[in-house]
Amino acid sequence: MTTTKAADVDMSNYRPPKLFIRDAPEHIIGDIASYVVEGVKTQEDEPAPARKWFPILGVCRKWRNAIQRHAEVWAEVVIGSIESLQIFLARSRNRPLTIKGTLASADSTSDVTKLDMIMDHAARLRSLRLTDISRAVWERLEWATIYSQTPNLEELEVRRESLGIEHTDVLSRRFISDKFLRLWFSGFHYDDLRSLLLPSLPQLTSLTLVNVESSPTISQVMDILRETVVLESLTLGVQMARSPNTRQAVHLPVLTSLVVYTFCGPTEIEIFWTLDAPSLGCPCFKIIPYGNLNHKFEAAGEIVAYINGRTPIKGWTLVTQEPGTSYCMLTPDASGTTHEMQSGGIRFWFDGFGIEQEQIVVHMLRTYLLRRTTAVTHLTVDNARGDTTDELVAWVSLFLSMPGITSLEISGEHSTAFADGMFVPDAPGTIRHPLFPVLRDVAL
Repeated sequence: MTTTKAADVDMSNYRPPKLFIRDAPEHIIGDIASYVVEGVKTQEDEPAPARKWFPILGVCRKWRNAIQRHAEVWAEVVIGSIESLQIFLARSRNRPLTIKGTLASADSTSDVTKLDMIMDHAARLRSLRLTDISRAVWERLEWATIYSQTPNLEELEVRRESLGIEHTDVLSRRFISDKFLRLWFSGFHYDDLRSLLLPSLPQLTSLTLVNVESSPTISQVMDILRETVVLESLTLGVQMARSPNTRQAVHLPVLTSLVVYTFCGPTEIEIFWTLDAPSLGCPCFKIIPYGNLNHKFEAAGEIVAYINGRTPIKGWTLVTQEPGTSYCMLTPDASGTTHEMQSGGIRFWFDGFGIEQEQIVVHMLRTYLLRRTTAVTHLTVDNARGDTTDELVAWVSLFLSMPGITSLEISGEHSTAFADGMFVPDAPGTIRHPLFPVLRDVAL
């Protein structure tokens, strides 16, 4: 037997085959397109905007033709023009549809036409998320007699904040499915959601109820949540009333996301104490400028103290997203975070506060929350404005109450809270004292 060594093989005439991307088989091209589209959807939890994946149509004519025939990529629809919607619906053929967007443009006739086009494919709908709808669209939903049923619908979102709350059974008549997994509703009366919501509770993984008229007691809300044994995400923007025995535990073993809106008082915050949610990493409380803020922040402080007692809070992140909207994120890590990335601790979301009220928020943070987190060593400040004397005084008072800060991160083009630098504003000629006596690291 003769053994041939690689060194003895004559490779002088070997030429590797020329492989071009345009030579890929059609099914591989389709798989690549599906991977791109699904990747964007996985990251953003919504259909991929065409602008994010249409460039792959320009690789060559073969790619364009192959992708146009690949139905899966066209079944992920962001509502745009009538023409684009028509293309997506046609090219998706018989595939289950995921559709998201608004039907509340200035052209109500166009919006109604789009609704009709979508509902022509009602049996194929797997996910329908209407983030806003016009009065004309709502009336079309209410009175149209040509729409078929939606037996395969797993996700339904309908938000109608701009229309006002009124009694209606449109949702329960139009959208009938025994497969609901995720529901988002805003701008309805709770009684009108019951027949759609209650049968789905045992299988729901995500539930959002915001601006829902009813004012149930906490006990009534808890009775509903007891049925949601596989719930992973819960957002409650429902004004609640107190009731006895509200701290009887509700076990939600896989709940990982909780957002609770507060209204006139601290009642809604009570829901935190009723939940036995071992997988919950970072509850979020939305605080709006109504009712007694002192009572709200005192109740919030109790939760901060509880969380801090289990795992000490070491990092504070304060972000002003836009005038009137800001976040306070408290984390067990001595580092900054964002409201998208935060995984531990607790988050407060302040919304609807006027610019002149921002110093009130800062004052409340210092008075009710800061004293509960004595181990904090890191502070991130993003877009913290100190444009008036009152605002500067509020910020300086907060900073002076954080003597243990060793690392500081400042970002945002509007962060004027440090107008006087890292020192306490004193009278001219006096010794200037640092805001943070043990500060070691500053990141700008």
